[in-house]
Amino acid sequence: MTVEPGDESRLEAASGWHSIWRMQFVAEVEGHEFVLEADVLDSGDHSYLYRDGIQVAVGTGPTRFALADHLPAPARGEVASSAVIESRIGWIGMRRAHLLDGDVERPLAPLPGTWEAGRTRRRRRWPALAPVVTSLVLLVLVAALVIEGAQSLQWVTRSEWFSGISGWRFQAPWDLPLTANIVITLVGIAALAIGALRLRRTWLQSETDSAPSRLKP
Repeated sequence: MTVEPGDESRLEAASGWHSIWRMQFVAEVEGHEFVLEADVLDSGDHSYLYRDGIQVAVGTGPTRFALADHLPAPARGEVASSAVIESRIGWIGMRRAHLLDGDVERPLAPLPGTWEAGRTRRRRRWPALAPVVTSLVLLVLVAALVIEGAQSLQWVTRSEWFSGISGWRFQAPWDLPLTANIVITLVGIAALAIGALRLRRTWLQSETDSAPSRLKP
C-alpha cells in the first residue's frame, strides 16, 4: 500500500458507458466532498481521491486514505478528523469503498450519474427485477456455452490432428450457420459482461445503495 500526493487535476465525472469501468463513490466529511475513483482498465491498480473536485491523493493497491491529511488544519482546540477511506480494487472493479470514523463504518455511495448510481436507482424502483435478470443472464450464458461447446467439440473431433490420435467422432445435435454462431457468441459475451457487473455490485454490498455518508455535519 502506497499513498502519494495527487496532481491537483480536476475530477471528470464518469457517465454513460464510460462509467462502467471508471467507478466513482462519494462521501461528505467535515463539509467537504470526497470522491474515490478507480479505473478498471488501469493496470497499475490505482485509486484516486478527490476533495471538492480536486485530486489530492493517489493510492496503489489496497489503500487507506487518512482524510485528516487532506482537510484544512483544525482550529485551536479542535481535534483533527479521524475519518479514513479504504479502497481495494479487484479484477473487475472496486472490491471495497468504505468510510471509517472511529467505530463507525459505512460504504461510500455511488456518485450520481455513474453506472452504479443508475443501477441502484433501478433496483430501488423495481426490486423484483434483479432476480429475474440474474436468472435470464444465467440461462442465456448456459445456453450459449452448450450450443457453442457442442459445435466446437464436433469441429475438434473432425480435425486432421485429432483423427491421427483417435477415431472417435462427435456429432452435435445441431449444425448452425456461421451467422447464427456469431450472434450466439456475441449474446454469450454480453451475458458474461452483465454477470460480471452484477458480481462486482454484490462485492460492494447492498449498503452502498444508501445516501452519501455524512460525518460531523
